[in-house]
Amino acid sequence: MDDRSGQPLVSVVVVNFNGAAVLDRCLRQLVSQDHPNYEIVLVDDASTDSSVEIGSRYLSSGKLSIFSNLANQGCAGARNVGLRHAQGNIVAFVDADGFAEPHWLRCAAGALERDPSVGAVASLVFFARNRLVLNGAGGTLNWSGYGGDVCFQEPYEFARLPQEILYPMGCGMVVRRPVLDRIGAFDPSFVNYYDDVDLGIRVWRAGYRVVLAPDAWVDHGYGHSGGPSPLKTFLCERNRIRVVLKYFPFPFLLDWFRREIAWLLRMTPEERQLRLRAWAWNLACFPGILRQRFRWSLRSPLPRHLMDPSCGYFPPATPDNLSFAPDVAAAARRVMFGASGDVSSLHYGWYFPESDNGRTYRWMNGNASLILRAAEPSQRLTLEYRFPSSSVGGAHVVIRSLEDLEPLWKTFVPYRDQEWRRETHTLSLVPGEFLVLLRTDARWCERSPFSRTLGMALTNIELEGA
Repeated sequence: MDDRSGQPLVSVVVVNFNGAAVLDRCLRQLVSQDHPNYEIVLVDDASTDSSVEIGSRYLSSGKLSIFSNLANQGCAGARNVGLRHAQGNIVAFVDADGFAEPHWLRCAAGALERDPSVGAVASLVFFARNRLVLNGAGGTLNWSGYGGDVCFQEPYEFARLPQEILYPMGCGMVVRRPVLDRIGAFDPSFVNYYDDVDLGIRVWRAGYRVVLAPDAWVDHGYGHSGGPSPLKTFLCERNRIRVVLKYFPFPFLLDWFRREIAWLLRMTPEERQLRLRAWAWNLACFPGILRQRFRWSLRSPLPRHLMDPSCGYFPPATPDNLSFAPDVAAAARRVMFGASGDVSSLHYGWYFPESDNGRTYRWMNGNASLILRAAEPSQRLTLEYRFPSSSVGGAHVVIRSLEDLEPLWKTFVPYRDQEWRRETHTLSLVPGEFLVLLRTDARWCERSPFSRTLGMALTNIELEGA
């Protein structure tokens, strides 16, 4: 329904399970949205902490309603509870650890209103702990069925944002209610993980598009719900298989089965047991999967142009930017990569420390950044580095102040060979705090199941005085 502003009512469904540590910030930022017409539907999924008490503090806003599940239903089931109570013509979904910028809802709803061919919108999601880096710009799927966030762990400054994506990330997805009524609610079998993948595919197959709203920003408290675990791995594997069996084209499935069997033969006993459990669950559910498959068989095909062409594990390994803790006060003129405390100078783009004949170093991927701080004027920059195999071009090095995007100094380091090199470059910088950006022309991909993209390795970088 529309209010006097003429804007459609948007229902924001927040799913929470034991999110007392993050829920207050989530709701505080939601009640501050500048969209003129919206409601917040909080679904508490049988929490045992003080979540409901925290949510109750926002009832006086007049925007919030709370619905509590007696038993935990998982993310997909809890979202369906929110759908049943949502009154809006547009339904948005935010996790309890999703912190929306004030313009988020207005920008996301506006993307739907401007184009009737769009059925769902993905938000631009940043890491709450490192807001220079993207958690994702929607999601994609590869031909093994693995889902991955587009632009995951990429710095916002260098990210190539897509216009269309296969599916919106669950934290910040916005969908037309008539589209949801047509395609049906979330598949509760997914419980956690891949429910957003499933939704996005169904939106496309119903004849609508899924696009990114690049100005609709959400910060994600990534990791709040827990890191890697055997249960998470099992749920992701079984849901990956379910997505493939539901939607991948029949001619493709035979090759896919062959690759799955080849993988099983190469796995460790523990990995094989987990994969077989995931397969056993899907075989037990196979009649239901077939029914859902044939239900969609006459609709639009799977949008292959939005899928990643790779087979195998996906997405490829990326730098763990959340392990870095940039601290200007702790920064110095020099960074020894891999040494104790180097994480306080690193922003993004660096892999784990490695060693080579007593030399510690880190590989960067295509783009990386760090902080240097000099109390005295600097006349030289010294780098100790090497490039990977068969690299071309070289690396661009840019120094700028922390408050300004304009470069104070820049140079180019050409590729010569794969040997370690130590170079000193002349510059002239006043005392200050500086952001050093490094960007390589070409990136080399390791050949392994978890392939890294490598740009340049550094063991030392230092600003030097007279």
